[in-house]
Amino acid sequence: MDKILNYLCVSDTISSSGRPKIEEFSKIHNAGFQLVINLAMPSSDKLLAKEVQIILDLGMFYFQIAVPFDNPKPMHLRSFFSLMRLFEGKKCWIHCSKNYRVSAFLYQYFRLVLGYNKEKCSHVLLDSWLPNEIWSRYMQLEIQDIGV
Repeated sequence: MDKILNYLCVSDTISSSGRPKIEEFSKIHNAGFQLVINLAMPSSDKLLAKEVQIILDLGMFYFQIAVPFDNPKPMHLRSFFSLMRLFEGKKCWIHCSKNYRVSAFLYQYFRLVLGYNKEKCSHVLLDSWLPNEIWSRYMQLEIQDIGV
């Protein structure tokens, strides 16, 4: 797993990364993951269609929440929180292009849904990522801002 782009083991049931290569999804499946959530925007190349088909062929669930990197909205977090609640306890792999969006989403999930304090949920953040102003503000949203 360590060779997958920007891989992080967040908990026993949650891991995150940048977009895995097509051949890496079988490793993800073999590690017991049951669900893949993709937060990246749909791409113009054929990679996304292959990704969806491979994940479904492996017997995993697949969901995409297309989050524009320069314009994330509270509704994206609402959708993410709903999926995480729906599949609570299942092994979940969450990715985007570089693991930046995912870092912010998991930070908010651990902080707002699971109730971790800011220091305790910092382990979900990719060390090499420095959030810009847009993402810094997004990571400061409170539950009432999200409409949950």
